[in-house]
Amino acid sequence: MFSTRRPCRQRERPLDGIPSRSGTFSKIRSTEALSDIKNKIMKENTNGSSVKEFLAYVRVSSKDQSRGTSLDEQKSYVERYAHGKGYRIAKFYGETESASKTGRQIFDDMIKELHKKSYAGIIFHKVDRSARNPRDQALLYELMLQGYELHFSDGGLSTTEPQGRNMIYMLWGMAS
Repeated sequence: MFSTRRPCRQRERPLDGIPSRSGTFSKIRSTEALSDIKNKIMKENTNGSSVKEFLAYVRVSSKDQSRGTSLDEQKSYVERYAHGKGYRIAKFYGETESASKTGRQIFDDMIKELHKKSYAGIIFHKVDRSARNPRDQALLYELMLQGYELHFSDGGLSTTEPQGRNMIYMLWGMAS
């Protein structure tokens, strides 16, 4: 069977300036321009690589608790999580102090460092290792609203996904 349709031929003139339903076609970007945009996006980190850099925080409440999930064990879990996601940990912060009260010096130093450089966010071991008081939880919430990512290696929770954010909010409520 033969088709009665004529074969399509290439446009002989560019689309720039041709009327369309929504006005006129704009000039089509060249592949070089698209490549420049991609490179700009990839260089968001300070070192120009496409690997996201994070700070990491591990904590135990007391020296006695170090028998359970010690700082070294938490660090190991966080490192494995980061490696599995293809993230790079620029610096670890760890302390032996309760998170139920405000004023944790090392935690505050980490937040200051986060603002100084263009890190993607913070990786914690568990939600209750991040904050147990409303002030610190609100601070982490504000960081999330500013575009920083919060990741929790235990359970694979992250603020980059709606389900993860909701679960984090509930776990913060139970940790307070």
